[in-house]
Amino acid sequence: MLTAAKLAEQLAGRIDTDRDLDANAGTIPAEQIPTSVFLNTLDPDVTGDSELINLVEKTQQSKMASEAIRSGNTMLLSNLVGITEQELEADQVSLVATLLDELGGTRLTTCLLAGEPNTGKTNFGWLLTQLADEVYDDLIVMSNARASAVDLRVATAHDLLSKLIEFKETPKVVLIDEGSRHFDARHKGYEVSSQWTPIHKALSKLGVAAVIVIGHTGKDVAPELKRITSLAGWKNEKDVVELYQNWPADDDRPDEPLVAGEVTSLEKSDVIYDADDPAPWSWNLDPSVFDGDYSWTEMGDLLDRIGPDEGDGR
Repeated sequence: MLTAAKLAEQLAGRIDTDRDLDANAGTIPAEQIPTSVFLNTLDPDVTGDSELINLVEKTQQSKMASEAIRSGNTMLLSNLVGITEQELEADQVSLVATLLDELGGTRLTTCLLAGEPNTGKTNFGWLLTQLADEVYDDLIVMSNARASAVDLRVATAHDLLSKLIEFKETPKVVLIDEGSRHFDARHKGYEVSSQWTPIHKALSKLGVAAVIVIGHTGKDVAPELKRITSLAGWKNEKDVVELYQNWPADDDRPDEPLVAGEVTSLEKSDVIYDADDPAPWSWNLDPSVFDGDYSWTEMGDLLDRIGPDEGDGR
């Protein structure tokens, strides 16, 4: 779609090119191109200051736009519209393409976001959910945070697993905010290992495309969470992100860059959320549910029967 839009910019004379194409190439049927080329070669004085040409082009392109909308032809719509509302910078395009490839792959994307305070980590997390929504039909977003993109709010490990099983056949993204508290290395290491790790191992089978945890500095989250990270975002500024493929369990920073250098000019997410939302979470799953020989339906029934483990509840 980006290539089609750039073609429109090229034909309008906003991008230099060596190609000499008719201005309507890409927006009218191929059999009409000879007529369009002929009209565009006429002297404007002959056609009444190009009014005839303008009328023909307006009629042709309006018809094609209507047909494209009805048929869902996004390539044609991109070509008709072009890129006029803003200039897409090269690193923005690269970022979107890279993340769409990552989110649309066959493996589970496990994302940990960290960096300096007040640098837009939560915003980037919601940007990722928006991209996932472009990849998957009927995507369900689960989160412990309150936000306009959230379909199911889950604030406990028990509820998360129950809802994952209930909506097993539907693509899902799970976003856990305030990960620096809920996955704290000093106080929550055991819960992360005994509850989050078995849940995480089941996510792909339960239809989860991506799980996103928003931390703080990188020093505060449990090593186990870093160990299973496949996409790390490091933020020093609000409109800048560094992307990595790996986060060593004992390191404060991720490594193995996914894209070279910093990606700049990040846009604000369309998701409405409260940056001060406490985003509560309780580790209240009885991990013994993974010990038995259960189908997913049977495990869901078991969770309903035994209820949450009240031993923590924090």
